[in-house]
Parts: sequence; C-alpha cells; structure tokens
Amino acid sequence: MISLRRHRQSLSAGRTARERGVGIVAVLLVIAVLGILGGVITTLVAAGAVSKTNDMVREQSWELGTAGLEYALKRIDDGFDPDGDMRDLGAGQFTVGYAPTGVITIATDVSAMEGSSSPSFTIQGPTPGGTMADCLTVDVSGTYQHDQWWPDEIRGTVLQNTCNAQITISEMTVSWTPTSTDHVTRIRIANSNVYNNWPGTLPGVPIDITDRTINACSSQNLTYIRFDTELPDKNFTITFTMSDGSVKTRFLQFIVGNESACLTVDLSPSYIGGSGYVDMREGELTNSCAAPTVIGVEGMIVEWTPTSPSRHLTGIRMDDWMWSGWASSGTSVSFWGPVLIDAGASQRQRFLEFDTDMRGYNYPAITYIMRDSTQHTVSKNFYAANMASCLVVGTGSTYWSNGNRRLRAETFQNTCALGIVIERIQSTWSGAPGTRYLQQIRIGGSNVYSGWAGSGTNVDIDNVEVPGGSTITVDRYVFSGSMSGATVSHVMTMLDGTTVSVPSFTP
Repeated sequence: MISLRRHRQSLSAGRTARERGVGIVAVLLVIAVLGILGGVITTLVAAGAVSKTNDMVREQSWELGTAGLEYALKRIDDGFDPDGDMRDLGAGQFTVGYAPTGVITIATDVSAMEGSSSPSFTIQGPTPGGTMADCLTVDVSGTYQHDQWWPDEIRGTVLQNTCNAQITISEMTVSWTPTSTDHVTRIRIANSNVYNNWPGTLPGVPIDITDRTINACSSQNLTYIRFDTELPDKNFTITFTMSDGSVKTRFLQFIVGNESACLTVDLSPSYIGGSGYVDMREGELTNSCAAPTVIGVEGMIVEWTPTSPSRHLTGIRMDDWMWSGWASSGTSVSFWGPVLIDAGASQRQRFLEFDTDMRGYNYPAITYIMRDSTQHTVSKNFYAANMASCLVVGTGSTYWSNGNRRLRAETFQNTCALGIVIERIQSTWSGAPGTRYLQQIRIGGSNVYSGWAGSGTNVDIDNVEVPGGSTITVDRYVFSGSMSGATVSHVMTMLDGTTVSVPSFTP
C-alpha cells in the first residue's frame, strides 16, 4: 500500500513538472511574438515619420523655388542683374542663376534631420532680343514738366536696360506738337551732360549725343531735357537711336484730348467757415490720368442757391490766389494762369471767398473750365432743402432761473443729414406778472440777439446753424423781469423761409 501511494505521488510530481515546463515555453513564445510585433510597429512608425518629413521638405523646396523665381524676375524688372544672388528663406536657401540667354535657374536647398531636398527650377526670363532697342524700356511713370524756373525742362524719366548685356544710346531726337521754332539746348543722363549747345536744336532734328552706355539689367535717370523757353500745352515724342542702329520711340502725352475726363474733384471735406462765414473751405482736385499727362484748370463757374438776397464771389485760392473780383452766381471767371496738376497728383482748393455770410447756401453746380475748354461739374449741398422739416424744438426740460428771468434748456434737434440754419425767432408769452421784454438770446456761448423785444416780436438772430444729425441747447432766453407762471411759445423761421411753430409750454 505504501509502495503504491509513493508511486502515485511520484507520477503526480512528474506531471506537475512537465506542465510547469510547458507553461514556461508558452510564455517565452508570447514574449517573442510581442517583441517581433513591437519591432514591426516601430519600424512602420519611423518610416512614416521619415516619409512625412520628406514630403514636408519637398513642399518647402517647391515653395522656395517659386519664391526664388519671383525674386529674380522682380530684380530684373527693377534693373538689376540677379545672377549669383543667394538668399536664406525659411528652412532653406535659394541661389539664382541668370544666363546671357535670359534663362533663370533657381537652385534650392532644404535640409531636415531625416531628409533633404535640393531641386532646381528653370524658366525663360527676359532675353537680349534682336536689337538694343528691344532691351531699352523708357519709364515715364514719374515724368513731369519742370517750369518753376525758366527755362522749361522734362524731368523724371528712367531709362532701363532689361537685358543681360550692355546697350548704348548714340542719338536722340526730340519733337513736340503743336510744333514751334523753339530749341532743345541740353540733355543730361545720370548727372552727365550728353548734349549741351546754344542756341540748340530744332524739334525733329536728330541730336548726336555723347554715347551713353547702360549696363546689363540696370537703369539710369534721364535727368532732364532742357529747352530755350517754356513749352506748356505741348506733347513730346522722344526717339532713342542705339549704337546698333535700332530705334525706340516714346510718346509723352502731357496734354490729353479731354482734360476734364482726367479731373476728379473731392468736396467731402468742405465746410462753410472763415471770419463771418464767408468762405467755402477745403476741397481737392486730382489728376486721375496716367503719367506723364498734365491737366490745367483755367477758370470756374460757381452757382449757389438761393440767389436772393444777392451774394458775390470775390476770390478763389488754391495754393495761391488764382482770381479775385466780383461775380454773381453762374458767372464764368478766368484765372490769372492755369492751375497745372501732374498725373496722379492733387491740388488743394483752399477756399472760395464771398462778400457775405454763406451759411444756408448750397452749390448745385461748381464747374471747372480746363485749358482745352472742356468742363467738369460737381455739386455740393451743405444744407437740407426744407429746413423746417428737419427741426425739432425740445421744451420738456426747460426751467426758469435767476429770479425766473432766464429760460434755460430748450433744445434744437436736426433730424436730417444736412445742416439747417435758424434766422429769426418770434417768442410769445402770457401770464407773466407784468409787462416783460426779451433782452437776450444766447446759444453756444455766444449772444445771437440783444435788444428789447415785446411778446410776439419777430427778432433777427445771428444765424444759428444746427449740423446734420446733431442737437444744440439754448443757453438762455433773458427777460426784463420775473416770468413766474408764464406760458411761452415760439415760431422759428429758417434761412430758407420755412417755419416751425412751437406749441405753448410752461417751464
């Protein structure tokens, strides 16, 4: 029995040992599989990161190449040779190559920790062309006539060589229309005289200038072309003859066929002001045409309403006085000399001056007369057409002060966008303890009426302007004695003759 029991114990122990061994092997297999999976996942993640990095680097290279091409074209357009230029931008850099054939090559270099990209981009840029004239660009965007001091000059033109090779100007011809027997006396390029002669050369006659070379992808100022007299009201044609015999011609249109089409007038900042409100102040005239077109204003016709009582235009000032005299509404006046406005430039209109107060007046037509007799007309309304329809008189907050002699806190509200002007006030009262007189009306810190007016008297006040959309408060009506218990009413007469009746109220 004992022997059998021991045998069974031995068998049981052996089975347990075998089972334990199998379990260990299984655990080792699981660990091995997990390790392999981990390695695979790590490899995939790393590969994905590298792929994303490479994609980013390639995209950056593309953007860098595009930026380099735009940079090179801008440098060439500005008159510079970009060949060999290197620029750092973002995470990389680009280098520009510009060949004599006009081919632009952009070599990029973008590097990252796990990748890099160095592609190149090539386009066909400006080429020397068949002749030197093909390379010459005459920029007149800043050209103007300089006549501040005699004699007259054409200034501000830029000569640009757009090719990757030198060009040379050997001859110039200057002509103008309407033609005349005046002369070209001097030509100056890049601060050097290439022609200097008196009495000079007639229009349309070729001028053998000192040869002027312009380096590749560079520019020089045509400092000036000088004449022996003033040449206003003319257009010019300049012909450049190159050393290879090729020709480039540029037309300078200072005078257009319809100058009024170039004129823009801005009266939005205008207002009625000046001592005694006799001025229509501020405005701006702009030449909206392209360079080198110049326009000239030679006169004006100013109309205003109402025309009664009569008013007169007595002066016009831009930067300087252009006219003074005595003109009724709608009368044409001529300036002492034309107001010249360069292309893209503006001229301040300082004021139109009148002989008396212009508050309450509108300007249905202000006409600018140009040198070529064409006209440009604008209008300017400062005031509402029916002023009474805009005025609301507030009496709800009024009260007596100073021994009940002063009526305060009445308000004038303008409900319209344009201004209104009150010209007269008729005040009527009843219930006062005795005979009383209106002695003063004060608005905005100024006395607009001083006198001795009985009830129902229509008194002229110093015109009170209420700007569009605003409200002003009456400082006080001053009476000759106590108005305790009195009832007051008003009739307001506007500058255009319309009236507002204010119902009776007891402050």
